[in-house]
Amino acid sequence: MSNIYIAGFMGAGKTTVGLALARLAGMAFLDLDEMVELTAGTSVESIFRLHGEAFFRGLERQAVARVSTLCNTVVALGGGTLEDSDSLTRLEASGTLVLLEVSPEEAVRRAAGKGRPLLENRDEALARQLMEERAPRYRQCRYQVATDGQDPQSVAQRLAETLGLGTAGLPRLDPYTVPVRSSSGTYEVHIGAGHLHTAGRLLEDLGATAGVVLASEPLALALFGRELSRGLESSGLRAIPHLIPGTEASKSLDEVSRFYDRLVSLEVDRDTYMLCLGGGVVGDTAGYAASTYMRGIPFGQCPTTLLAQVDSSVGGKVAVNHPGGKNLVGSFYQPRLVLADTLTLASLPEETLAEGLSEVVKGALLSGEESLCFLEQHAGAILARSQEALTRVVRDMVTLKARIVEVDERDTGVRKTLNLGHTLAHALESATGYEWSHGRAVAVGLVWACTLGESLGAARKGLTKRVVGLLERFGLPTRLPGVAPEDLVARMRLDKKASGGQIQVVIPRGPGDVVLSPGVPESDMVKAMETLL
Repeated sequence: MSNIYIAGFMGAGKTTVGLALARLAGMAFLDLDEMVELTAGTSVESIFRLHGEAFFRGLERQAVARVSTLCNTVVALGGGTLEDSDSLTRLEASGTLVLLEVSPEEAVRRAAGKGRPLLENRDEALARQLMEERAPRYRQCRYQVATDGQDPQSVAQRLAETLGLGTAGLPRLDPYTVPVRSSSGTYEVHIGAGHLHTAGRLLEDLGATAGVVLASEPLALALFGRELSRGLESSGLRAIPHLIPGTEASKSLDEVSRFYDRLVSLEVDRDTYMLCLGGGVVGDTAGYAASTYMRGIPFGQCPTTLLAQVDSSVGGKVAVNHPGGKNLVGSFYQPRLVLADTLTLASLPEETLAEGLSEVVKGALLSGEESLCFLEQHAGAILARSQEALTRVVRDMVTLKARIVEVDERDTGVRKTLNLGHTLAHALESATGYEWSHGRAVAVGLVWACTLGESLGAARKGLTKRVVGLLERFGLPTRLPGVAPEDLVARMRLDKKASGGQIQVVIPRGPGDVVLSPGVPESDMVKAMETLL
């Protein structure tokens, strides 16, 4: 489902109605002004006062560019968002625009004391003038709903009916619990839909008693921070946010050092919990900071991307990048809990969901025929964000990883099979300056590993075709970009998975049957790559 954008003048009730509509229709909710504030690190009022409206509109335009990639999300826009042509074009292309109408008198009354810089003097004439100036853009909204004298819930209900949305509310699926046994103790991975608010109770059970450092990035915090904080507060815990940009470039020692400074300023001690809310960049970076600050503070993971839910949040690998390679600086440090709410996957951009599916295909190849068949038979439901299908996928992948981590926590034996497809993927990410994302690179890495296996006579004939078909169904690349195979092989020699100067490759022989092969001739690797160019 595409997004629904709630437009209107200040005081029209965009946030209140938008949140009520999202809950009725079972969709995610985001307030664009909040997103701008999280990114800027200060309030809209301060941005206007210190930098002016033009600067604010620039930040708002950037926020719209990111938000417009989401799916199934109700977004409350700012009062002047539609004034920017680029933003208007993006919004019209990615969702339905709805206008909440309000009179100047009512807008001024509602905005009183709410920190609205353009109406701080309660000037009705100014409100009327601004409305008239913005009217041409407001008229481009597909639907208009009057709000004077109406309560927000009634307006939301009327909107849901007008837009043909269901009103069953947010789906709730009882969570599965998968235990992960490690040398530092057993922790649980909770998997299901609509239970992010249980984080407070789970942390309370683990002994958390006061403030919780909530490491996140602006988009994830704007989407899910409200629900998570509600759960923490209900258990008497206070969320103390710390924001990480969330880009691959921010997965660095510089970012970790900045985080250390914040932890010191907050006087965080070894009893303070850290919770990571977001994708793999947040989990890896904050997790590494947790593993090293004061020689380790307790932390938990709330992964909000499929890639993080099925892979990086479980198993205790935390790391940051180095100019010499991906994840070169890190440690093994297990979380105390993982809370994988599959409802967070409903709003993921399509490309981000697909990237997670590359790790899912890898996991199915490692698991066996049943898992691979499930993906082939339920690909449509997975792409449609069926909560039942997504929960099954995450549960299967976490169960597989837990089983492997329990017998090889520090990556010296069977855990290396989880690197299936990653030998080439890490080289490809590095060779493209990380322009190729991890998920897309793993997809091509899987095809290469299958191709290499078939060319060596190790893999079952037809396995490559089967994997290519599944990856393409999920919208993932299956061919190499214009990168010289010899360059990729040279980078694979430098990868941390290489040993004794030899590149180690995980070769799939069939579903559920893989072998670690350290002695594959580099010439064979190059030939297999050349077939993918």
